[in-house]
Amino acid sequence: MSLNALPAYAAALRDQRVIEAPCALSDPRTCEMAQSYLLPQDVRSMLDAQIHAGGNLAGVLCVESVGLKREWRADDAAFVAFAAGVLGHMYLAGELPQAHLAGAARARPHG
Repeated sequence: MSLNALPAYAAALRDQRVIEAPCALSDPRTCEMAQSYLLPQDVRSMLDAQIHAGGNLAGVLCVESVGLKREWRADDAAFVAFAAGVLGHMYLAGELPQAHLAGAARARPHG
């Protein structure tokens, strides 16, 4: 998905290190993905963190709850932010190519 097609989500990513959306379908930051992604994939909750490399947004680490709504805890958000930071450092160190960053930084826990 292109951030150009998701203006509310892109704005939230600029303003917030982590987006916690327990109800992704109704959250104003994520609901614009409803028809194209959330409903077809049965994503109920999202927890997304910016991946920065060299001061620029290089990607997004997306953790999703599929099938069931999930209330994210503070330690969930802290862990995802930390993991996104590690991915950014790995990318800068040349240990994580851009193509890998785009595909492998996606986790889909069920429940």
